[in-house]
Amino acid sequence: MPAKLRQHHNSCAVKTFACKGVSLSCFAAALLSTFLMQMNASAASLVAVEKNEAGKATKQEYQEENGTLTLAKTGYAIVRREYNEANKETRIAYFDLDDQPAMLTSGYSYVEKTYDDNNNCVQEDYFDTEGNPAVISKGYATIKRVFSENNKAIRESYFDAEGQPALSTAGYASIEKGYHENGKVSHEAYFGTDGTPIAVKAGYASVEREYNDQKLVSREAYFNTEDDPVLCSSGYAAITYGYDDKKQVTEEAYFGIDSKPILVSDGYASVKREYDEAGRVSKESYFNAAGNA
Repeated sequence: MPAKLRQHHNSCAVKTFACKGVSLSCFAAALLSTFLMQMNASAASLVAVEKNEAGKATKQEYQEENGTLTLAKTGYAIVRREYNEANKETRIAYFDLDDQPAMLTSGYSYVEKTYDDNNNCVQEDYFDTEGNPAVISKGYATIKRVFSENNKAIRESYFDAEGQPALSTAGYASIEKGYHENGKVSHEAYFGTDGTPIAVKAGYASVEREYNDQKLVSREAYFNTEDDPVLCSSGYAAITYGYDDKKQVTEEAYFGIDSKPILVSDGYASVKREYDEAGRVSKESYFNAAGNA
């Protein structure tokens, strides 16, 4: 087995099958880590203290188990929500321990939402404690959405505090979506602030998805700004999936821009998996571009 492939193999789930002692050690370590995280987690939670006639929370407080008001890690102690006639949130505002407007760690104090006649959220505007537009941590101050006749979001665009197109931290200013007849996204295309196609950090400007009868992705392919096949940052232009009757991924195969099998950075062109009765991976097998193990 190639060194790189062996290294990947030893880092995946099946590495524990090589030695029962190692398997037990890894499992015990995982349990201990989870236990410690749970022990260290705050017992505080968001409690609804006021509700509207429809039972929707209009005021929530972040409280300790004893009811003491406390500050959440994201920077607020109190949340106030407003709704429209359809009980859709139109405003969410955050406040500190003194019930004064608070800035969240994500960069805003409150958000206002606008809906169309079908109650689709067509716009979100973010503001600071003074009521000025705020650019949040994702890189924009406003989101605008366009919906299809069947209420599917087909375009989402981002804008800065001055209302100009803005690049989100995901690397694009707008995204367009197409849908499969099963209702799932089959096409995504990304655009820059000038409205032209743009490649995101993963290396492609659009992605196409196909689905099987289980409504699971069976193939995903990537394209550049010229709509030609392109290698994504993981080293392939398309990937196919196989599943068992429990919807567990049993096979992944990678292809280049010429639609031929291609070796990914870990040294294989396809991988097959087997599962035990508990749904855990019991075996992984790796194959090269010629289909040989």
